Amino acid sequence: MNLLNNYLKEKYVITFSLLLFPAITLSETFFCAYDFINSTSISTFTRHGSQFIEKSTFLKNTSSHEVQIIHEDGKSLYLMGNINSRGTGIGASFTLIDKLNGDYSAIYLGSVSGESSAVYYGQCIKE
Repeated sequence: MNLLNNYLKEKYVITFSLLLFPAITLSETFFCAYDFINSTSISTFTRHGSQFIEKSTFLKNTSSHEVQIIHEDGKSLYLMGNINSRGTGIGASFTLIDKLNGDYSAIYLGSVSGESSAVYYGQCIKE
């Protein structure tokens, strides 16, 4: 009976490990930084299924929103997010991450004149 209990415990551990392993391997986070108005802004992109959650610190304000994967392969990741623009319009963010060397670029486009940004360049570290 003791042998049967040990066997079942072993099977339980193996099954649990196999179920947990894919979730761990699919979890992916990029920590990105870029210079903006004499300070460093930080964005964190964390994979949640088929999209990413972007958490950004921008001029001492922190925000979080979903960004969709437009394109992804072994070298690059292209993301787009719908965001509320600073004024009365709507906007979108576009982010490009080079997975091989960590290069990062982002731009924010607003529907109202004057609410779009310049292109920001920075570096990312993958966790």
